[in-house]
Amino acid sequence: MPLTHLVCCDEYGAHLIPQGDRKWELKGSKHVESMFPKDKRQYTGNLAVDATGNVVAIHMILAGKTDRSLPSQETRELFPRFVFHKTSNHWCDHDTKVGFVVRIYTVLKEKEASRRRISVADVTSFLCVLLLDCWPVNLTAKFRSEIKEKCPGMLLFFIPAGGTGTYQVSFFDQCSIYFK
Repeated sequence: MPLTHLVCCDEYGAHLIPQGDRKWELKGSKHVESMFPKDKRQYTGNLAVDATGNVVAIHMILAGKTDRSLPSQETRELFPRFVFHKTSNHWCDHDTKVGFVVRIYTVLKEKEASRRRISVADVTSFLCVLLLDCWPVNLTAKFRSEIKEKCPGMLLFFIPAGGTGTYQVSFFDQCSIYFK
C-alpha cells in the first residue's frame, strides 16, 4: 500500500473571530478595539493528511440551517479540497462525517487510478487506511457500516481517547516503515 493511501484526520474547533486577552494591531497604536467583543462564532474543521504529509481534504462545518450559512457557491468552487457542511451547532454529525470520508475516499480512488494507469471507473476497490479519533460519531456501528458500503477496501483505525497528540504521529512513523 502506498503511503498516500494512509490518511489521518482529526476535528478541531476554530473561532471565526479569535478571542483571548491579546489583540493584534499595528505597532505603536495607542488604542486597540475589537468590533466583536466576546464573539463566540466558530466552526469545526477537520484536516485529512496522508502519510507523505500531503493534504487530502479539508472539512469545514459551520452553524446554520440553510446554505446561506455557507460561503457562496462561487467561493466554495475556488477551494476544491474543502468539503463544506452545515449543522445546527457546527459540530460534526453522522451525515457530515460520512460525506467527508467519502470525499477522502474519492481522492484516494483518483490516486489509485493514476497509480494503476486506469480510469477511476475501473477502480472498484482498493486498500486504504483512515485513522480517526474517538469522536462518538466515528465509533457507531452505523458509521462503520456505511463507510464499509460506500468506501470498499477502507480500513478504519481509532486513536484512543486522549491520545491524539501521541499516537497519530507515531502511527505515521510506523506506517512509513512497514508500508513502503
